[in-house]
Amino acid sequence: MHPGRILEGERLGVVGKPSDWLISSDVDFAKAKDVLGLELVDIPMDEFLAIEKEQPATAINGSMRIYAALRSIIVKH
Repeated sequence: MHPGRILEGERLGVVGKPSDWLISSDVDFAKAKDVLGLELVDIPMDEFLAIEKEQPATAINGSMRIYAALRSIIVKH
């Protein structure tokens, strides 16, 4: 394995689309694969929000709900 490609064969989820107002926010999925050997997986924001809403509200609240939703998406994808 080339030392610059330590992520070779790994997958990384990209949740949602970048905001229009962000500068240089476009991501070239094919280039990431070519340069880093990393597969980017497009996760629609609607999918994340639907799973996040299913999580129970607790005292820990937001952070655990986000973690649980992301964990569920990781298992799925």
